[in-house]
Order: sequence, then C-alpha cells, then structure tokens
Amino acid sequence: MRNISKDTTPSPGKTGQETAGGRCSITLIHLGLVALNVLIFTLVIAVGLRVHVLLSNQKLDACQNDQAIERQRADQLNRTLVRNIEKTNSLCNTFRNLSESRCPRGWKVHNKKCYNISTDERNWNDAKQECESSNSHLIIINAPEEQNFIIKTVKDKKENYWIGLTDRAEEGKWKWVDGSTASSLNWQKGQPDNFQNNENCAVIGEDYRDQTVGWIDDNCGKDHLFICEKSALPHIIAADFEEFCS
Repeated sequence: MRNISKDTTPSPGKTGQETAGGRCSITLIHLGLVALNVLIFTLVIAVGLRVHVLLSNQKLDACQNDQAIERQRADQLNRTLVRNIEKTNSLCNTFRNLSESRCPRGWKVHNKKCYNISTDERNWNDAKQECESSNSHLIIINAPEEQNFIIKTVKDKKENYWIGLTDRAEEGKWKWVDGSTASSLNWQKGQPDNFQNNENCAVIGEDYRDQTVGWIDDNCGKDHLFICEKSALPHIIAADFEEFCS
C-alpha cells in the first residue's frame, strides 16, 4: 500500500497572499507609530507654545507692572519737584520783599526801626494794647535823631499822638513802657503840668503858640492818635539770593 503524504508546500498563489498580508500589517504598524510620533511631537510643540505664551504673558505683566510703578514714581517725583519749586519761589519772593522793605506795609523805616502812625484814636491803655497786638509797642524816644525823625513826621499835622511814656507808677518819675527811665526830656514849654492832678501819660504834638513839637502830659483816658514802634527786619542784599533764585 502506498503512503500518500500531504504536500505542505504552499501554492504560489496562497504564498503570495500571505506574504502580502504580512507586509501590509507591518506597514500599518509603521504608519501608526509615525502618526503616534507626529501626534506626540505636535502635543509637545503645543504644550511648549502654551508654556511660552504663559511665560511671555507673565513677563509682559511684570513689565507692565514695572512700567506702572515707574510712572507712579515719576508722577510722585514731578509733584515733589513742583512743590519744591513753589516753595522756592515763595522763599525767593520773601527774600525780595525783605530786600525792598524791612518793615510791614504802611510802616515807616528809620535807623533800623519801624514806625506806624495810627489812623484811629484810642485812650493810652488801648493804644498800648493795639501796638502790642502787632508785635510792637508805643514809641520809645531815647535818642535825639529819633526825636527829630518823629518831629518831621508829626509836624503840621495839628494832632497829638500817644507815646510810650507815663508816670502812673510814681508821680514825676516818667518811664517808658519797657520800664526804662526817660534819659532825655523833650517837653513843651510849661510841661508837664499834671493839670487837675490827672495827667499821667504823654503825647507828642505841636505847640500852637510857636509851632515847636514836644511832649505834653495828658489824661490817660483821653482818645488820641498814637505811634507804634518795633525793630526792623535784618536787611538782605538782593545779590545774595538772586543767583539762587534765577
């Protein structure tokens, strides 16, 4: 009996199909890997771009914050400079005023002293207080040149002016408002006469009889014009500050 063995050799047609199927599977696998790599690469790029955008935005925000802070600093510096300039201008104007006049407006200056001739009448006490309210005092005449200046100021005014001289503390002992004793006496003729034993304050005025100007004792309760006096401010030379103020 004859043994019949199976022929395991594939037919040409079948072998080709199986081989082609194997190659197709490998190709699909390769394509899948490539696609996967492309996808991963794309995701990496997308994540990188996202991170880059976030970092750029953070940097932009930080830059904008820095710019805002710098603008605030610049604005503050500008306001500070403006205030300093205003203060400097005010100071320079003060210096200019002091260089032009060492006395308040309306006051007369003479030999480092300022004098104000009142335009309203007061009794002696009220006149004294009025002068003190303006950081001055009723005039103290303790030098011949000052007496001459006041004579020229009040001559021909036909008025009497309270001065800071009184003997209310002790009759006949005439003292100035600062407590000093009058060193020179410039009374009109026949003065002081203490009329009716009630004249203890002094005025300066013109004697209608001979047109001389001198002191007269009078009743402290009467109303008269008055003269206030205070020290003048130190003199400032314009050249000392104009270079700074220009």
